[in-house]
Amino acid sequence: ALIGITHISTAAAKIYESATNNYLHWTYYINPLVRTVDFIFGIVLFNIFSKKLLGSFKYLDVIAVTLFIIFFSFHLAVMKELTYSIYYWIPVALIIYSFSLENGPVSKLLSNKLLIYLGEVSFGFYLFHWICIKYTYILIHTYYPQTNLYLIGVFSFITTLIPAMLSYQFIEMPIVKKVRNATK
Repeated sequence: ALIGITHISTAAAKIYESATNNYLHWTYYINPLVRTVDFIFGIVLFNIFSKKLLGSFKYLDVIAVTLFIIFFSFHLAVMKELTYSIYYWIPVALIIYSFSLENGPVSKLLSNKLLIYLGEVSFGFYLFHWICIKYTYILIHTYYPQTNLYLIGVFSFITTLIPAMLSYQFIEMPIVKKVRNATK
């Protein structure tokens, strides 16, 4: 009887925890009122950024990325609900601002032609990534069960990149050309 009561109380605690987590996730992440505050914050930042009130210097993007890494390093020590929104406001705002200036070393690195191309195919990458990761893992794990997860990650990246590049070349670009020609 004691074991049964233990199992029931453990199950009840897990259900309560799941319901609480879902409630907190909805309240602080999905809730339109919270997202509206984020949106208003974005409008205020746009007004500050468009007037160049913060100025700029060559290494602002390095500082912004470093600040983001520092914030991310401590995210487990912060209430999870804060990380849904307000916790990352400062580092992300600084990243957006510094990259908009396009004059720092990180911005120059991101202007590399290969990285720009990967940005172009990113929509297809987003569309195909889950199915490619899932089936790459199943295939590799079935035939080579001892394979390192990092190696599976590399194969998943490649098997996702190929259909993303093909869809960009043969679906997205032809549609873009047709739309451009139709609007001329």
